[in-house]
Amino acid sequence: MSSTHPDIDSRVQKALVGTKFQVSKLEKITGGSVNWIYKAELVRPLYNGEEEVLVKHGEPYMASKPEFALPALRSTIEIESLKILSAVSSFGNQPNDTHNFVVRTPKFYHFDQDSSTQALEFLSDGIHLKDYAIQNYGSSMPESFQPQCHELGKALGSWLRIFVAWSAQQVKHRDLVAQNEFGQAVRHMLNYAWLHERTKEYPGILNDVEDILTQVEQLAASEKENTDELQIIHGDFWTGNVVLPDAAIKEGTKIPVFVVDWEMTQLGLPSVDFGEMIAEMYALWLYKSIDAGL
Repeated sequence: MSSTHPDIDSRVQKALVGTKFQVSKLEKITGGSVNWIYKAELVRPLYNGEEEVLVKHGEPYMASKPEFALPALRSTIEIESLKILSAVSSFGNQPNDTHNFVVRTPKFYHFDQDSSTQALEFLSDGIHLKDYAIQNYGSSMPESFQPQCHELGKALGSWLRIFVAWSAQQVKHRDLVAQNEFGQAVRHMLNYAWLHERTKEYPGILNDVEDILTQVEQLAASEKENTDELQIIHGDFWTGNVVLPDAAIKEGTKIPVFVVDWEMTQLGLPSVDFGEMIAEMYALWLYKSIDAGL
């Protein structure tokens, strides 16, 4: 657990030597707290002409908090999810929309199991939806931007709706995802238990709703145990795990939108993914005065 970042960088480079994804340069991408994420320039272009890939490396602990252990299973679940979804046509694309948002997962290219290092399709100049909204959809947003906001929201909603229908039909992959009890525990802690425990820290503010929070946490716990009602969900579907080009959105052009970070994939109710995204969009309006969040 004492590995330094240079040690990790070296391991990642060595893991890709002799593969189609051997790198000439690694550039750390900021923002992730769990894994090491890089933009990698390749020694040779891929068959499709791509000269860069995204490289994601995991350790059995958090990158930002080494004392917090993580199961290796998370990488296996993410890789298998990406393999399957890479072979599936993009969900939710509406060809008649003025702004042609194509929502999908990045293509899976390569995984070195020994070092837990993966190579994925890289969206050049990509930016998280949360940051894009803050930069472009602030309180002074022109009225002419409203159609693109509506169509982007519709594209994400359509993708999620079709993903829910698709995931309900997956049997073999469900068996693998069902093993991610760690992901379920983390999700429950972050969404419910943590908030309930804040009643002890801020009794003057939360005392009146303590009973409600207790009931909500208990209900969520009981839903988690009713496995027959659960299906594969993304598990962390929010504006920070949606990536699009950091550029002006133009009419009549295809705009790739990537749904990323699948290591929290778990069994759950589809409403978990839907609710998290809605809450994050509402937070953009509530805290940043971004009407596009609504």
